[in-house]
Amino acid sequence: MNWAIETLELTKIFKPPGIFPWQSRSEDGVTALDRVSLQIPPGEIFGIMGPNGAGKTTLIKVLSTLILPTSGQAFIHGYNLLTQPERVKSLVGLVSGDDRSFYWRLSCRENLLFFAALYNLPPSQARSRIEELSCLLDLEDFLDRRYAQCSSGMKQRLALARSLIHRPRVLLMDEPTKSLDPGAAENLRHYICLLYTSPSPRD
Repeated sequence: MNWAIETLELTKIFKPPGIFPWQSRSEDGVTALDRVSLQIPPGEIFGIMGPNGAGKTTLIKVLSTLILPTSGQAFIHGYNLLTQPERVKSLVGLVSGDDRSFYWRLSCRENLLFFAALYNLPPSQARSRIEELSCLLDLEDFLDRRYAQCSSGMKQRLALARSLIHRPRVLLMDEPTKSLDPGAAENLRHYICLLYTSPSPRD
């Protein structure tokens, strides 16, 4: 079976550097992922729960190619995360509770156009995709508002739109309902179910 996500003995150990540049790195470190093996089929909503420091965010960062594992293997729709990172990036969208990657002085639309360009979407296709997502995620009322003037709920919907701009086959979400009120959190879950559990095939 072609799993959407597959990991084999995935391990990540963070080793602190020495105090001074000429010092060697310590042999001791913090094990964030300890031989994690899992298989997630396409179309499934899969959640990971655990206390702070359990490695949830580290796993998501590894799967989205933001950090490299210490050992083990990971595949996204059959593509090797270590040897085919560019292909993996094109298949993955990431939503996190951290909004520092947006440009606060730009409008929401300008932010989305910028990130669409990073995925090499032609301007006309990017504008069309933004309109499509704005209707789906109810962004129309604040799409031309400066990002700094948006509420937490608006920012989270924008983060979801950014992650979907290139039509990823796998959506990774790290605390996506952080800072959202119950109504906004319920709406976000509704959008995800609508997008990723549809019986019709995705592009």
